[in-house]
Amino acid sequence: MGPNTIVLWREGEWRCEFHDSFAGTARLEVYRGDVLATAEATPSGNPAHHRANVLRQRVVRGDLTVSDRH
Repeated sequence: MGPNTIVLWREGEWRCEFHDSFAGTARLEVYRGDVLATAEATPSGNPAHHRANVLRQRVVRGDLTVSDRH
């Protein structure tokens, strides 16, 4: 994680990282352990927090998964 990275939530072995960018944009990355499950661009501020909550709900429901690539 870089200096502009904030963990917005943790759910078991899952976490959502907020990566601040420039010009009011950000990137949300959801990991299960060290495996990236999804990433998306979003406006900074409230839209990013709302979208992070949607992603958390997908994790809780089991709608967001990762493939084992061993």
